[in-house]
Amino acid sequence: MVKYIKQGMTPADFHQEDQTVYDTVRSVIRDVSARGDEAVRELSGKFDRWSPRTLPAQR
Repeated sequence: MVKYIKQGMTPADFHQEDQTVYDTVRSVIRDVSARGDEAVRELSGKFDRWSPRTLPAQR
């Protein structure tokens, strides 16, 4: 008898995960579009734990 320790994701689970990622990315893009550098600084602090006073200049 086979004993499964962990089951794979169902197609519905995959779809839900894809939708969650899509919604998160869309939210980030909208926030950066609306608030610019301030949003980038906040997101940098959230995701990278790095929140500089000013952002490095673009090259």
